[in-house]
Amino acid sequence: MKITTLIENTLAGGAVGLKPGHGISLLIEHRGKRILFDTGSSNRFALNAEALGIDLGRVDVAVISHAHFDHAGGLARFFEMNSTAPVLLLTATRQEFHR
Repeated sequence: MKITTLIENTLAGGAVGLKPGHGISLLIEHRGKRILFDTGSSNRFALNAEALGIDLGRVDVAVISHAHFDHAGGLARFFEMNSTAPVLLLTATRQEFHR
């Protein structure tokens, strides 16, 4: 299993060309599948993915942990990049989303 942080509040030392941002987004790769866990608060997760050479169009499934902007704010950008991956939400995530 490989987990790559696409966005997070801080930057690890030596992370050149990446930007921090509010929230979290992780790419989980396991047994040939790619899972996007959350999207952070903006499209910045996608910019970091590009800088890391990660094609978000190849993500198999996206999971949104809950309906706060810092976890789902980048969904619109993800939909622009990937029109085939299902997006999984917990029942509790169905609450109205506010920025």
